[in-house]
Amino acid sequence: NGIETIKESLKKAEDAAKGKISINYLGSGLYRFMVKAPDYKEAEKLMKNATSVGDYIMESLEGSRSIEQIRGRGLMIGIVLKEGFEKIKERLLFQKSVFTGSAGKNVIRLLPPLGITVEDADQFIKAFIPHRGNSYYYLSLIQNEEANSSSPKIYETRYYNYPAFTLGSFASTVYERNIATYATSELTKNFGKPAAESDSVYQITLLNELVWMSKSGGYKPPAKILDGFKRYGILANGKSTIPVLSKVDRLRLDELSNVATQDIINYFENRQTLFVKWYLNSQYREETSYKEWMIWVYKLITAKTIDVLIEKSYIKTLGGNTASFILEK
Repeated sequence: NGIETIKESLKKAEDAAKGKISINYLGSGLYRFMVKAPDYKEAEKLMKNATSVGDYIMESLEGSRSIEQIRGRGLMIGIVLKEGFEKIKERLLFQKSVFTGSAGKNVIRLLPPLGITVEDADQFIKAFIPHRGNSYYYLSLIQNEEANSSSPKIYETRYYNYPAFTLGSFASTVYERNIATYATSELTKNFGKPAAESDSVYQITLLNELVWMSKSGGYKPPAKILDGFKRYGILANGKSTIPVLSKVDRLRLDELSNVATQDIINYFENRQTLFVKWYLNSQYREETSYKEWMIWVYKLITAKTIDVLIEKSYIKTLGGNTASFILEK
């Protein structure tokens, strides 16, 4: 019958595309509805998925220097390319094995299966020409995709503000562990957080305990909190491994960093011709500006430097390449 014929045709098409990504209508939601009519619950589930994954795709591609406009609803998405980027569709097909539709010379049309997952969408996003915006960065995607034990990490300093102080976390973006990121179950089981108390309030309690320990050599936190500090490496040899920095300490650190700042600037300025040559000969020439490329070169160089300093114990972490500190306000 007609349905069986459609099933066979789609099966042949899917077999032919085996190992490739279909972000277009091949094997799309039409197949699911014609082969087997879903019940209302499944239909509702598919519609919710289409909305959430569609929004994810559009938000992820926002800010790309290659995109003029993104429009659509749910999984029906149109990507209007800027002038000079018309070959992206061709590149997706022949270099990345990603099928897309088109609507004119500079418009990529997406109509993936209704059941597409975020993981499937990520394959398309990573294959698309590098994009900017939000927290998505091309080199980070490449690192995660080709991650191995020796690959460098990107380090960032994040700050968590509390009434009396700020918790700073200098950490690898692929792994961050500190008091502000512990799950509710961890705070309850390992630190004795009362069920009725919010996570943020109890985080302040833990940080206060560390401040008091730092200012008073003989002070000991309650037993449950003390055990938690030991379990997570926050306490070693009876002392906190998370330093408490006063305003004066912070000024001293700024002075130290200023000593190295000019040397770093000179290093890059004196080698600018060499860096330009590397950029022009790299695959990123068509994908990103020289300025952004240099930002990531700097980040990767400093990340590798930090790895070496951690390895040689100049920087001491609590595991997972995370180093926390408390700044008094």
